[in-house]
Amino acid sequence: SEVVVLSTTVEQEIKNFWLTKSKIVRKLALPPFVNQPLSTEKVNDRDCTSVLFFGRLVQYKGIEIFLKAAENIGSKHQSIKFVIVGSGAMDQYRGILEKNYSFIEVDNRWVDETEVQKIIEMSDIVVLPYLEATQSGIIPISQFLGKITVVTPVGGLIEQVSDGTGIVLESIDAAALSDFLEQYIADPS
Repeated sequence: SEVVVLSTTVEQEIKNFWLTKSKIVRKLALPPFVNQPLSTEKVNDRDCTSVLFFGRLVQYKGIEIFLKAAENIGSKHQSIKFVIVGSGAMDQYRGILEKNYSFIEVDNRWVDETEVQKIIEMSDIVVLPYLEATQSGIIPISQFLGKITVVTPVGGLIEQVSDGTGIVLESIDAAALSDFLEQYIADPS
């Protein structure tokens, strides 16, 4: 029998902990799930740089890192907007969200798969500040749509952007994300 994995991280975990040597592990790349024609017009109607956190709002995805970086950068730069789209409990982030920063926009709801492409198209930068991860389906979509994709140095995320299609932060914290965004604002090329 065979096992299919989507990252070397998972492949190694399976080989080390779950499989006997007689099983075959096949590694495949995660394809972009894009279901609409690509837009030929500028889709981001905001007059600023849009930084997106997309997906389920769960702790391991690093939403706190995203919010702390938003707080660090957004108060200094009017030209940036931090957008959170996805479903999940936001109670533990109430401290930052209750400040009603104009540079943080939250759309806390389940997102139908038919909306994913449009949401990512509307962003300039897609951030995955995960604390742990095997891989992400957002990365290939973001890459396919030509977005700057920023990941933390965890699990299979590094592998997904190792071909130069994304940025791997120096560390898993808000300071690293803030540093990248400061550099981007200073020189977006």
